[in-house]
Amino acid sequence: MSTAKLTGSVPLSGGQRLAVKYFVVAVALFGAQILFGLLAGFQFLNPDFLYGVVDFSVNRTVHINAMVVW
Repeated sequence: MSTAKLTGSVPLSGGQRLAVKYFVVAVALFGAQILFGLLAGFQFLNPDFLYGVVDFSVNRTVHINAMVVW
């Protein structure tokens, strides 16, 4: 499927295609931030949650780094 069919009859310019790629990466990083933030919150409230699988400090670090990057 071409981009012209997705946007009506006007094809996307180079800058618009780059913006779409940026938006997809930003949404993925935002989703990772939410996921790891929720996991860290559950682990903070219940330290036995995922004990031995994923450490709290790893979840917290990924949560903060995803926020900084996106």
